[in-house]
Amino acid sequence: MLNLFRKKNPSPKEINIDKLIYEIELGEILLIDTRNKSLYEKSHIKTAINIPDLEFESNTDKLPIDKLYPIVFYCKNPECTISINSAKKAIKLGYKNVYIFKEGIDGWNKYHNIKSEIQSQKNALDEKIFKEFYKLNKSNILLVDVSDKEDYNEGHLKNAVSFPFGKLPGNYLKLSREKNIIFYCRTSNKAHEAYLFLIEKKEFDKNKIYYLNTPVKFENGKVKFG
Repeated sequence: MLNLFRKKNPSPKEINIDKLIYEIELGEILLIDTRNKSLYEKSHIKTAINIPDLEFESNTDKLPIDKLYPIVFYCKNPECTISINSAKKAIKLGYKNVYIFKEGIDGWNKYHNIKSEIQSQKNALDEKIFKEFYKLNKSNILLVDVSDKEDYNEGHLKNAVSFPFGKLPGNYLKLSREKNIIFYCRTSNKAHEAYLFLIEKKEFDKNKIYYLNTPVKFENGKVKFG
């Protein structure tokens, strides 16, 4: 008899780029590029092996023996579903920790280009770089509005937390040490000062602290940069 209450195979989980970079450095994941071999050879994420989705079944020997070992699949970009196909095949084989890097090789390359630009600007983000950086890694970014509470209540960026500048010295340890922190304010002056304050603290990774080097104002509920 057909079991109508049979459990469905779990879906692959998503991994953000900062977490992926961290896991690559640890060397405790198998990263798989699911595109055609010729595309893989032109450009791929470091440490990734190539198992084209169309050749998945004939390459299962390249998968870990341990079904709990983390596997991350990727392809070209968020619109590409090839990596999802391969991830589902791995789940059917019994692998329990299967992930998708949704941004793909395009997101990987773009992210590193953006990071290079950010570093050249000493972690000061202009409007364009901020929007691109946030779009690629928003799940791992903490936006911090250091304006006065009244200004924050009048308008603020989506998902931003209120952290008035004057309260920073006694409360900075409440900020996340895992996420990328981006300070902003109405003039960019307080944001810059908050950035300088935090990079001096041992508890935080100075490479994960940024500030918006442009004023962020709100008129009739709409954000206006510059």
